[in-house]
Amino acid sequence: MKKILKYTFIYIPIAVIILLIALFFLITNNYGLTKIVLPITGTALGMPIEASSAKLHLLHPYIEINDLIIGDKNKPFVKCEKLACSLGLSDLLFHNTVKINSILIKNTSITMEENKDGKWNASFMNYPTEPESESSSPLIQLDISDAAFENINFNYKDSNGLVLSVSNFNLSSPLLKNENDSSLKFNGKLLLISGKNVDIDSADISSDIKVNLNKDFIPQFLDLALLVTNLNGNIKGNDLSDKNLKLSASINHASDDINISSISLQSITGNKTTTNIMISGDAVLDPLKVNLNAKLDPIGCDTINLVTNILYGMDFGSKVSLVLNGHLSYSENVLATQGELYFSDAEIEIPNDSSQDKCLVSEQLLFDFTTNFNKKRAFVKSFKLMTSINGNDFAKVFVKKPLSFDWSGDQIKTRGDMPEIFLSTDKLDLALLKPFFDKKVTLKGKLTTDIRTQVDIANGNFATEGKVAIDNLTYKKDQIKFENIDINQKIDATLKNLSQIDISNLTLSLSQNSSKIATLSLNGNYNLNERNGHLALNISEINKNIMVLLSPNFINSSDAPMIKDIISSLGIAADSETSFVLTKDDNLDIKSLSVHLETNNSGSLSLALNSPLKINMNGKGKPLNSDIGINSSIKNFDLSRLNLFLPSLSDTKINKGQLSLDGNLSIANADFQIHSKIQANIEGLDLYANNQTYSDIDASFGSSIELNSTSLSISKIDCSVFYSRQNALKLKGEYTLSLTGSKDSSMNASLFTNETLLQALHLTGSEYQKVGEFELDGRLNFNSTHKNIIIDANLNLPQLVVYNTQNPTLSKEVNGKIDFSMSKDEKQISLKTANISLADKNIPFVNISSSGNIIFNSNTRSSLDVDSSKLDLKKLNEIYSSVFAGTSNQSGKKKISKINSENGKEPQPLDLKGINLISKIKFNDIEYGPLINAKADAVLTIKDNKITLSPATIFINNSQANIFFTMNPSYSDGYTYEFKETLKDLDINPFLKTFIEGNYSDTKGNIMLFETALEGKGFTDANLTKYFKGNMNLDCNNISLPYDITQNRILALLVLPIRLISNAMQYFPNTQMPDFLTQASNITNRIMAQKKNLDFKKGEVKLDASKGIVYVKNFDFRGGEGDLIRYITAVGRIGFDSSLMVKTNTNLSGVDIPLSIDGTIDNPQPNYSLLAALFITKNAETFLSNAGGDRILNYPAQNVTDSLTEGAKNIFNILDNR
Repeated sequence: MKKILKYTFIYIPIAVIILLIALFFLITNNYGLTKIVLPITGTALGMPIEASSAKLHLLHPYIEINDLIIGDKNKPFVKCEKLACSLGLSDLLFHNTVKINSILIKNTSITMEENKDGKWNASFMNYPTEPESESSSPLIQLDISDAAFENINFNYKDSNGLVLSVSNFNLSSPLLKNENDSSLKFNGKLLLISGKNVDIDSADISSDIKVNLNKDFIPQFLDLALLVTNLNGNIKGNDLSDKNLKLSASINHASDDINISSISLQSITGNKTTTNIMISGDAVLDPLKVNLNAKLDPIGCDTINLVTNILYGMDFGSKVSLVLNGHLSYSENVLATQGELYFSDAEIEIPNDSSQDKCLVSEQLLFDFTTNFNKKRAFVKSFKLMTSINGNDFAKVFVKKPLSFDWSGDQIKTRGDMPEIFLSTDKLDLALLKPFFDKKVTLKGKLTTDIRTQVDIANGNFATEGKVAIDNLTYKKDQIKFENIDINQKIDATLKNLSQIDISNLTLSLSQNSSKIATLSLNGNYNLNERNGHLALNISEINKNIMVLLSPNFINSSDAPMIKDIISSLGIAADSETSFVLTKDDNLDIKSLSVHLETNNSGSLSLALNSPLKINMNGKGKPLNSDIGINSSIKNFDLSRLNLFLPSLSDTKINKGQLSLDGNLSIANADFQIHSKIQANIEGLDLYANNQTYSDIDASFGSSIELNSTSLSISKIDCSVFYSRQNALKLKGEYTLSLTGSKDSSMNASLFTNETLLQALHLTGSEYQKVGEFELDGRLNFNSTHKNIIIDANLNLPQLVVYNTQNPTLSKEVNGKIDFSMSKDEKQISLKTANISLADKNIPFVNISSSGNIIFNSNTRSSLDVDSSKLDLKKLNEIYSSVFAGTSNQSGKKKISKINSENGKEPQPLDLKGINLISKIKFNDIEYGPLINAKADAVLTIKDNKITLSPATIFINNSQANIFFTMNPSYSDGYTYEFKETLKDLDINPFLKTFIEGNYSDTKGNIMLFETALEGKGFTDANLTKYFKGNMNLDCNNISLPYDITQNRILALLVLPIRLISNAMQYFPNTQMPDFLTQASNITNRIMAQKKNLDFKKGEVKLDASKGIVYVKNFDFRGGEGDLIRYITAVGRIGFDSSLMVKTNTNLSGVDIPLSIDGTIDNPQPNYSLLAALFITKNAETFLSNAGGDRILNYPAQNVTDSLTEGAKNIFNILDNR
């Protein structure tokens, strides 16, 4: 037991003390602080904390931490080189005071950065802020004997682009203690960036603060001096450099009284104080009493422009300034304010069409207001607002006598006399307003206003009377010119109870040089609440001077110097009078309206209402509640007066002519029917346009129009044009449009014209005056609801000339008739008949007819037959060639173009799924001259989105050709198609004699077999290259052709050796030429001179096409042993892009002429050097076996090469004419 007690009371306490001492030394030494205490603290804070060294003394409380890092090492929240603090723990434990003997924070960086996900590098900022709970703990006092912050750097950046940086911040305070005078000094550099609006690159900040804090940390005394220097940056692009700011304040706060000795803010630019704001006064918080004086003298241009630029994007220039002297007081619920404000020399930019002008605007405001909230009374002792522009008075708004108002709820009552507000302008020079206009404008005149407004707020009455006058107004710009215009406006109007407007007199009069131009007057009344009233508007005393205003842009026209005299001579006199009522239900009742205009020599115009007009303006019900009747007439109006309104640059001029017009309009409101009738006549029109004079033209037009709720009908259309008293055009017809679709719409018209109209329009040539005539009759019926259409047309061509405007002698005269009758509904198109018949001097050359129907969206088969009894292709070609003669390429050089444009697009897909059509096509008597005659029978079907032509048979001079063709147009990336053709036993002699000029009686040839098979998808270059493929086989015999067939460029390439021999032989000396070559050269010369044909016993051609290339598999034409041409062979390929790679071999009288050609069809490139070498080697044996041939072999090889090259180098010039 004794032993247990010994352990309990002796050894265990000793062990506990030793353990506590060991724990104390473990925690307070460097290892314990850096490895245990700081990590535990970091865990509680949510961020790692580490330091290179730390020490803590508890007996003499002192802590020092070196190289402190809080947060991630890569982006730490705090990085501090040294933190040292000496504390007084006894004061905190026993006196509830934080006693800091000294604190030093040195070389510290604080970084707060938010990433794009909204996460901060300081983890505690990512937690929601908890509301502070109320605590009844005693208030802690603060006592800092010595504080020093050296080189503190703070960086802040959030995800919205706000950047704040404070660098090299130093703060020192020798004493900071409650209820004691304390002082603070700090300095540092500032950087601030906020989006694109604020960019402060740098600023030096220093401050000296003296303060006394009470026990609640409320300042009892504050003496502040803040200085911002070396400011560099901008706000919304406004430069802040070379600006310093000074802020000083001295405030005493004793109990509830606050005395503001002074608050001063100064902006210093350079060495000049540009802004100075001073506020002084005192205040009592309970009860509230305020007595403040404010002086802004001055607010300089840099400060004003900085603020206005930031807020409104405006700049008032370098002269603007603002001065304010004011006083504000508040006591016992009475607010009083008085003062004066000067806003001077504000530079206002006035944008206009061509430039920006500026003017200087100044304003002066004097005011003295008092408001008693207890008595609910406001008193305006004085108010005056004066505005000037460029130093000249512009306008004044003021009250002559003090105003007093009482209010109760939303009711306001005037005390004493009704307040009067005056607006006064005394002969203001309008030149001051010129900056508001274009620089080209000349503006002169004097503006005078004298307007008085009486205000009875209690009863809601406003009475305004006065005048506005502009004397000697002159306005000039370009061709527009007003001079010496006087404008006078008088107004006398009253607003009663904020509802009833009474206009006793509103008059606007215009005059020039004391002569009246026009007068407008308006009087009556209108009730805003009841929306009812009666107004009368009169326009009178309009005379010839009104044209000065209506047509100003023609007055000084250099193209028409007599216009001014013409306007003066018009002698226009006009009067207009109207009386109308606005009713409560938004109806406008026009009681009367009349307009009458007359001129001295140019006729008259009259418009008038036959009965009162009621217009519904509320959007409900019918827009018109009464019938309307309007008559108008124009008598003998001189059309040359319209030259005033023609564009000045136009060469069109009306020399003479008269217009008469009578018309009437009536609207029946009951069923909303409109009836109108018009008749116009033009006599003796003579005008100049497009360098031509059109004279002696008469015209008339008449029509009746009816419109109701279901249809629009234009009937009795009768239009005639006469030239030299001869009928040139006549149009008659009628038009009916169903607006509801319940009935059919229709149009019937007949048109007749002849060469007289074209002669009047100068469309005929001096060599060929006869242009023929034609008549057209037609009928069109359609129903928009049921989508039904019926068209009947008949075009009679008794004598029509297909006209060539470049060479009238080439015009062709035809006669004939075209008529068709068709209908369409939602299911089908029905072609009852369609006939085209054309003749040349009554000899038919076209006769085609068609009939049938096409059914949509049905499996029912439809049919459409086409028959032709006559089709003269040669005559059609002659007409086409004559009309377009002279419009083609004038160089005469034929070019081979590409198959399609590289940037071409495929046609739009066609959806034919709903059509099942079979069409029988039969063409008889197709001819091209006397030697070619053909006929065709074919069946065209459309089914399952495919168009197929099969069977199709064409007999050409009794030789049969069978054709198959199919196409599917439903693909957007290119139609698919397939074509096959077989032709046998065709005599080509008729074609040679028809299409090749000259008399070739001995030409001949037979095509024994001609076969073609093609297929592909699409027609663009890309699709042709990718999908097109085909082949062609040709067998022929007994061929005798003229050399003219080589006008074809590709054929010309194949027979070039003939030309080459003819050219090259002239470069060989006669002594070197063997007899057989001389004979061959003579024959080739005869062939090219069209005196001898190209003769072949037989010929064979085989072509294949794929991947954009035509492969010449075989080209072999053979002559007899005694013929000049023994054979011509060729192999190679020709690209769709015109590229060439062809090898030919021509044997002339036993001599082989091998030729290799590359390049393109437009620019072939022969291999001359290879030609000369092969010419010798391939023909050596021939030269030796023929008399004189050895002379060629003995001729120097280089000379042979030079002779052939010289003969061949210009040989391809012939192709430029092919």
